Amino acid sequence: MAQRPRSLQSKKYIAKKRKRSLKIAGIVVFCVAALFSLIVFVLRIDAFQITTIQVSGNRGIETEQVKELVSAHIGAYYLGLIPKTNIFLYPADDIVLDLVASFIRIDGVRLARHGEILEVVVRERVPEAVVCWADLQRSACRFSDMHAITYAPAPEFSGKVYTEFVLPAGETPSQTEESAPFMDPVLFQKYLEIAAGIEKFGFSVSTIYLYDDGDVVLKAYTAKSQETQFFIRGGDSAAMVLGNLGLFLGKAKGVFTQIDLRYGNSVFYKQAGGASSTSTNAKK
Repeated sequence: MAQRPRSLQSKKYIAKKRKRSLKIAGIVVFCVAALFSLIVFVLRIDAFQITTIQVSGNRGIETEQVKELVSAHIGAYYLGLIPKTNIFLYPADDIVLDLVASFIRIDGVRLARHGEILEVVVRERVPEAVVCWADLQRSACRFSDMHAITYAPAPEFSGKVYTEFVLPAGETPSQTEESAPFMDPVLFQKYLEIAAGIEKFGFSVSTIYLYDDGDVVLKAYTAKSQETQFFIRGGDSAAMVLGNLGLFLGKAKGVFTQIDLRYGNSVFYKQAGGASSTSTNAKK
């Protein structure tokens, strides 16, 4: 049985079909554009905009400086149409990152929105010690936080307020990036722990001197203002240093100008009044 020839669509039908497709596409484009316009309109409503910036927690940083930086971030537009002041779309991550990068004093930032108010809660670094350099004037000293990051000039105090770290000559501040620790933070905390341990024996540690060969000298004073220097090795643990010191002070009597803890269980010392150096074994 012979097959019928396949019928071909007429040019008229093809044109009609194309016209219908274009009409559907036009409707779709119109709907998308209308929806987008509606979204933009809603996002631009004044009730949905941040109108006030409040700053809290700052002590050494000017409030206006923080406000200016935040305003620069939310003063622009997404796609030139949607304001970044929108309470749902403001660039929170960018603001936090820029604040931390712009102000070395800032240790952390939290943003909180209360209606049309954006609150910027700043956590500034807390001074843990003062860092100085052996070959520079006292005015070059800076505060350091618990992470060994120096962040602000430190004035000269009358009496002990913070323990001072003195770095070797030649290791100037320009060699240390502001955002980087001036020394290993673990060592920094260890030396502070040793200083706190020494103070439990009735001394007040004022200065910690770091030397290129790894030795560390802690300058301290008794209640009667007698200066005592403690010599330790940078690689020794706090437990070892303080343990040997405790055993030594439990047996030795007198007023000491130097106590050398660099030789394990053997402690070398010098007494006030120019007495000759002697040694004792800290082990019982």
